[in-house]
Amino acid sequence: MRVVVFADFDNHGALVLVRALLAEVDRRAGWNVVALCEAGPAPARPEPGAADRVLARVRRAPLARPAIERLAARRQLTIIGARGRSLDTEAVTEEVVALEPDVGLSFASRQVFRRPLLRSVPNIVNLHDGLLPAYAGLSATSFSLYEGRAESGFTYHHMAEAVDAGPILLQGSVPVAPTDALRDVIDRKRALAGESLPRVLDLVAAGSRGTPQRGRGSYFSEGHTLALIRVEEPASLASAELESRIRAFGAVRLPTSTGPLWVTSARRDPGFLLPEVETADVRLYVDRVAGMPALVHRGARALRSMR
Repeated sequence: MRVVVFADFDNHGALVLVRALLAEVDRRAGWNVVALCEAGPAPARPEPGAADRVLARVRRAPLARPAIERLAARRQLTIIGARGRSLDTEAVTEEVVALEPDVGLSFASRQVFRRPLLRSVPNIVNLHDGLLPAYAGLSATSFSLYEGRAESGFTYHHMAEAVDAGPILLQGSVPVAPTDALRDVIDRKRALAGESLPRVLDLVAAGSRGTPQRGRGSYFSEGHTLALIRVEEPASLASAELESRIRAFGAVRLPTSTGPLWVTSARRDPGFLLPEVETADVRLYVDRVAGMPALVHRGARALRSMR
């Protein structure tokens, strides 16, 4: 089996899963990963926030070559595509076809696969971070937390032209406690998804067509996410609602006493020099923001503890 992997090269979870896949393929006679295809965000994106601009500058640095690219170089794997480039091009399709792959695997891909690309590989299996048909689209883990679900899952499914609509090969889920942070849930789901790869490859090798999706589904777009994480008037929302959004999505852009910030943690007790956010019921104090190194946060906490 000749395998092409599609992934967002800047996504750490994709890197972990690619490593797990390579380790499993190495144990299988007749299996070979022949290429990695960059499937990160296409050029058209919303205006970036401060954290995004910082990351963009870092990524342009010479030493910021994605770990997946370095891994591909060590393994002498073909790399198809590049950052910010669309998959929906004749050139990409021709490169994939030339490799004569038997199967494709998609990890954290951020682009829609159009008909020519889908037809370039006999079978492409996508790992989606939700229990389809529920939570199709983007940010499935976040929306499952936001809605207070007791579990959050993932789905390996055959790709179809409609987004996240293909037959299901395998599903798994992890329990979610009310105190679990987004990163905790993502890490547990990723670990289980990696452990499930041998079974997925077995199903692919056996020619499994999967099970058609049934039941009522739900779909969330980038617009749904942005509507919740970009808050213009926090005073119109209860503090519990804002805390719920921060927990579920990891960061929420809020106007604070020091200006707009991507808030990743807020508390109800006052702190020294902490930015403030006025909500409908209580005042929140921002003690962590996106894009600020952990060392800075630790230093700020130490300074506050001395007062």
